[in-house]
Amino acid sequence: MEALQHGVLPASLYGDEPTEKVEWDGVRLLSESVEWPAGDRPRRAGISGFGISGTNAHVILEEAPQATSADAAAPRTENRSGGEVAWLLSAKSPAALREQAARLHAHVSADPALDVVDVAHSLATTRGHLDHRAAVIGHDRTRLLADLHELSRGGAPGSSVRGTAGHDRRLAVLFTGQGSQYAGMGRQLAEAHPVFKAALDETIDELDRHLDRPLRPILHPEDGEDSLLHQTAYTQPALFALEVALFRLVESWGLRPDFLLGHSVGEVTCAHVAGALSLRDAALLVTARGRLMQQLPSGGAMLAVEATEDEMTARLADRTSGLCVAAVNGPRSLVVSGPENEITAAAAQWQQQGRRTRRLQVSHAFHSSLMDPALDELADALRHVEVRPPTIPIISNVTGVPLGAAELTGPEYWVRHARQPVRFQDGMRWLGRTGVRNFLELGPSGVLTALARDCLAESGHGTATTAAALGTGQSEPESLISAVSELHVHGVRVEWGPVFAGRAVPLPTYAFQHRRYWPDAAPDQPLGTVTVTPAVPGSVDAAEPTHEEEAPPAARIRSTEDALALVLAEAAAVMGHGSADDVAPDRPFAESGMDSMGMVRFHKRVIALSGLVDLPAATLVEHPTPLALAERLAHLTAAGRHDDERATTPPPAPGAGSPSGPATGTLVTALRRAREADALAEMLPVLAGLSRFGPPSGARAEPSQPLLITDGPAAPTVVCVPSFMAGSGPHQFIRLAGELSPRLRTHGLTLPGFADGAGPPATWREATDALAESTLRAADGNPFVLLGQSIGGVLAHATARRLCETGNAPAGIVMIDTFDPEPAERGAVFAWAMRQILDRDPEGVVVTEDNVAAMGTYLHLVDEWEPGVLDVPVLLLRAEPGREGSGAQDGAPGRPWRTAGTVVPIDADHFSIIEQHAERSAAAVQKWLTELEA
Repeated sequence: MEALQHGVLPASLYGDEPTEKVEWDGVRLLSESVEWPAGDRPRRAGISGFGISGTNAHVILEEAPQATSADAAAPRTENRSGGEVAWLLSAKSPAALREQAARLHAHVSADPALDVVDVAHSLATTRGHLDHRAAVIGHDRTRLLADLHELSRGGAPGSSVRGTAGHDRRLAVLFTGQGSQYAGMGRQLAEAHPVFKAALDETIDELDRHLDRPLRPILHPEDGEDSLLHQTAYTQPALFALEVALFRLVESWGLRPDFLLGHSVGEVTCAHVAGALSLRDAALLVTARGRLMQQLPSGGAMLAVEATEDEMTARLADRTSGLCVAAVNGPRSLVVSGPENEITAAAAQWQQQGRRTRRLQVSHAFHSSLMDPALDELADALRHVEVRPPTIPIISNVTGVPLGAAELTGPEYWVRHARQPVRFQDGMRWLGRTGVRNFLELGPSGVLTALARDCLAESGHGTATTAAALGTGQSEPESLISAVSELHVHGVRVEWGPVFAGRAVPLPTYAFQHRRYWPDAAPDQPLGTVTVTPAVPGSVDAAEPTHEEEAPPAARIRSTEDALALVLAEAAAVMGHGSADDVAPDRPFAESGMDSMGMVRFHKRVIALSGLVDLPAATLVEHPTPLALAERLAHLTAAGRHDDERATTPPPAPGAGSPSGPATGTLVTALRRAREADALAEMLPVLAGLSRFGPPSGARAEPSQPLLITDGPAAPTVVCVPSFMAGSGPHQFIRLAGELSPRLRTHGLTLPGFADGAGPPATWREATDALAESTLRAADGNPFVLLGQSIGGVLAHATARRLCETGNAPAGIVMIDTFDPEPAERGAVFAWAMRQILDRDPEGVVVTEDNVAAMGTYLHLVDEWEPGVLDVPVLLLRAEPGREGSGAQDGAPGRPWRTAGTVVPIDADHFSIIEQHAERSAAAVQKWLTELEA
């Protein structure tokens, strides 16, 4: 860049004589500086960087076109944020984020000519979005700078939002129901955003075909009169128009929801934006619904009550009145519906018991028996509505689970929907269990946002991000941009280009946080003698005993904050970080750099320090972030565990391996000695022979319970089969599954004989039968794909063979760097793999006596394996390190699997293909699955 700027090619720094091993035709080594003036065509420079480890980087730079006076004078394109902007900041740590804010404040303050929209556009589109994020929101330069300054000092100005990008970036959009409407809703957005106005106009035009008067004057009355807006015949179409326009606007900003959940009439909006109903049919449905309900006799009312569903059901069971439960909105939030006089009496009774109640702003008793006279006519009106399968999963108000395409084929569903209770809480519970942590409410208020928080907190998912597009007390444009910024700072992808249509302007460079790594000599020691003291955040200085050191380990966890400090400190120690600040609480362990062996080591350290000796390894999969794990640990220790369930062993020293030291035992010791003597090829047959004389289990090998690693709505389910080499297990696939997420459901299997207390299989057939049964449990009736790495690919293929024989063929098989286990090459392949595992596990964390014995069983049983070709698509990912400069070849012996229909080379080695370079493997798998589906 300096050469382009100054028009001079600098002399080579270290070379003055060209090598004879390069053909220099047309190219010369620069032994002195050369002028490089601009010409008729752009100048380009190639730069190569060669790392000592073998990692190389290459880039070609081209000079930018010169700005013309016409460019400088070009009129500003429209600011599509409606006058409000968000200055987006991000960094790798909280300290760097504060410094980023300080740098930007100084930069903008020094240049009064900088336009706030250009700054917003440049921050959003020319800078990366790292994990620690903040957004300062406003339209006034003075206010933006003041809030930026406050942010740089560690404060939290009211116009800013801060967060950490979470690992699960799935988004659920919530559509508000009746009762939240207000006159003029959407007017400011229509004035500020052409996309919103166009969608609103189109929707109103379609609705007007079914209404007895135009909707626009009712929605945006000139005199503020809102009586017509609160009549059901117009309320429901007005809400539908507003919500469709809001969805089209945020959709144009790149927000793509993974799930939709509406409340009552809000589900009609879901059906339309998901593609199940055309605009024409959705307009017919919502207007017919509103009109028929409006025509019912008045005298009905609805009441929100602070009560549980069980309490209300018991109360209504003793009554002969027409009161019904109309909505279950939260753990203690219900709506009852029925005759007005009975609603009034019920309100008084609940208030006498100290319960909060609130009359809803509605004209009729929806979702009650008073709706029955309109249901047959509603069904008749919808006879010719055409329904298509939704392209976005819709969570049903009727069942609380995703709607099946068959449920929408006739008018019957919408009749049930109008009559039965709205099961909003059940829908939120399903989304919480599925792992959705980001929610955006599109509607005139934030009523569902508050309800969603209560539902998620009750079900143990209180760390979710909830944002309401409108109804926050701000102007509509500011409220919307604040909601979208809230999602952005927590990791939801937003395409900011269409939001801030400004020009790119120079910005400050990144605020790198410099840290000294050079060890210091102790004062009383000569230079060259270094005392290294491991420093783990949160550890207690042994020189200053405290009362906590005398307490059982679990007693140290008194809150989620205590558990989080422990988790962050131990994760930092396992991953070799110097500080717990280097571990993001909301980022998955795998994404933070913890590999499968580190996960096992970390699990053992957490057991020792928490005292939860029965903490299953699956806990780290089910709670994959430090914060989620901390919440789980706090819950378990607060549950009042008995002393005999708590570990009393002291915690390991910081930096130590496993709490109990390296695994020992006859088999492990012999295996490691064989490795030292480079005699694994002779040792493994011995282990296979010994397995024949182990104690008989006396029972058939039992299938293991599949471990859910990641969850998602997309098919097929991916079932991962581990290798039978010692140290293997479902933990191998955590990193890969995280890259396949968030769309795919991924399960990991444990091989028979590898689970605690499980007996080994007696035959290869028995092993594959057990794996086949575990696979069907994981698939749960859905299409599935088997995936195996290394010799696990052979097991996956053999399992698929058994499933095909029973009529349960998989949709495909993915084999990751799998070799044909030919008898002549098995010894070399298995010895090579075991050597790599032992070298990666010097502390003896994952290679244990039990799994070495289990490996011996499979080394013996693999002789029973027979090759075969299946009528099932097979993808083979071949590890070919060094293809793109990632490192040297790893010297793996053996011949790759030969009967795969598709072979994709991956720039990775045999182990990094599912760990450090898992994203490459995941991309190849997802591309193949897409092609299979097509």
